[in-house]
Amino acid sequence: MQALRATDRTSGVCLQEVPIPEIGPDDVLIKVHAAGVTPGALRLLEMGRAHTPSTLGHEIAGTIVEAGDMVPEELAVGSRIRVHPVLSCRRCEFCTSGREHMCGEGAIMGFAQFGQTAPLYETYHDGGVAEYVKAPYWLVDILPENIPFHVAIKVHDVATGLNSLQQARLPKDATILLTAASGAMGSITLRLAEKFGLKKVVLLGRSRERLEGVRKLTPVETAVVASSNKDGELEQPALLQSLREAAPGGFDAIIDYLPAGGLIGKVILSLKTGGTLVHLGFNAAPLPVPLALVVSKCWTIVGCRAHTKENIQTAVQWLREKQLVIDDLITHRFPFREAETVIKRIEDREEPMWLTVIDVAFEA
Repeated sequence: MQALRATDRTSGVCLQEVPIPEIGPDDVLIKVHAAGVTPGALRLLEMGRAHTPSTLGHEIAGTIVEAGDMVPEELAVGSRIRVHPVLSCRRCEFCTSGREHMCGEGAIMGFAQFGQTAPLYETYHDGGVAEYVKAPYWLVDILPENIPFHVAIKVHDVATGLNSLQQARLPKDATILLTAASGAMGSITLRLAEKFGLKKVVLLGRSRERLEGVRKLTPVETAVVASSNKDGELEQPALLQSLREAAPGGFDAIIDYLPAGGLIGKVILSLKTGGTLVHLGFNAAPLPVPLALVVSKCWTIVGCRAHTKENIQTAVQWLREKQLVIDDLITHRFPFREAETVIKRIEDREEPMWLTVIDVAFEA
């Protein structure tokens, strides 16, 4: 079968011919219909967080074509499913209290590991940008008939955006600052803003034009602040002044999806007393904030990765009942043969992209 593979930490990805996975008694073999990737996968590869060689792709939906002896009957051959790619030990204090994404042995199929050890990741490191993938049955969810595969893979992003907003501990009528707002997680978070009763969202990014393009994704009041102009990155005083004009009372929370750079260190001063910074971008840059300031402002700084099964259940329910619509956020669908170029095209930013899908096999 064909699969999008990373052979080492620095050589990038390419389509390769590999054997169809052999399943164990707890596994299902999935014929992949739709899959997704993110540039973050390559960054984590370079950081040594991901298994090599391996197949990329943490967003996976398709049909079961084979099931092991220990797989529950409801996961029958032919079932339409999506994969919850968050691997955990299933026995620690986090796993037994609905916080499995915080497990010390945590990892994500087709993406990376987060703990020093991740035994399940050794078995299930391969992701879904492939014709077939295997997964343990407890990470496989039956897909409602009215949710197509290309939408189903974005349940992962919806649940992650939902978790990030929950972690912000938002008061009623909150005003938030959203970084990297023109990307995948930014567009999802904007679409979720109304459900959290937000009063205002200020969008922060490099391109004013692209930020203006995403304002229409929410009925919540928005404002746009560009962090750069024709002369380059704005200095902190000018940037803070722009943010004060957009939100005179400051921000109840900053939802930060920036993967690199020191921008968040420039804008954190716009956070209200008692405010929360939620970061999901795996930014390796240090945060130059004196702890004395954190204490005096009573700020909360939260590192947030992935989401819980409960977040997934909520996301699926909203999509099934049409309480949430994300079809219009999928701006690009790529055929499987172009999978090698998808991450580069996302990173190059030559064209606005919100959510992207790789159609491995079209739904009949």
